[in-house]
Amino acid sequence: MQKEYHMFSGLIVPLAANPETAARLYYITKEANGGRTTWKESSFLYELENENNFYLGYEFEGEIVGYIGCMRILDELSINNFAVLPNQRRKGIGMLLLTEMIRMNVAAGVRHFYLEVRLSNEPAIFLYQKVGFENISFRKDYYVDPVEDAYVFYKQEPNLEVDK
Repeated sequence: MQKEYHMFSGLIVPLAANPETAARLYYITKEANGGRTTWKESSFLYELENENNFYLGYEFEGEIVGYIGCMRILDELSINNFAVLPNQRRKGIGMLLLTEMIRMNVAAGVRHFYLEVRLSNEPAIFLYQKVGFENISFRKDYYVDPVEDAYVFYKQEPNLEVDK
């Protein structure tokens, strides 16, 4: 069976801070999580407007179908949100978003990447491990609706100035 990939027909774009983008991110998040999310449109708008946050979207046929959002402070980055619409999964979109976010932030001097992931989210765990993240910790009851524990993952990139 041949898989369809969007890798060359979509665009990775920085996401603008406006109510329409916040509404789209809320929709994607809710769809990606079976209709459940503790996030609100206003939460996404706040995140998009925060100067320490950075969101990338994957645009396909004129619509954002996936996104990744992070908070960057000095040389550390925390991936706070990451979702792809269910009907767009397994097409390489998540890998593209994650690797581009890492590439852009390494170029900006980030060396330490963190994220939390639900214990039950095996596809995400596989993706993170594939790009070099390691499980470093555990958070009891980290997620709500439904309540679930989280792994804390970490990835360190070399300091290109020092490690030459």
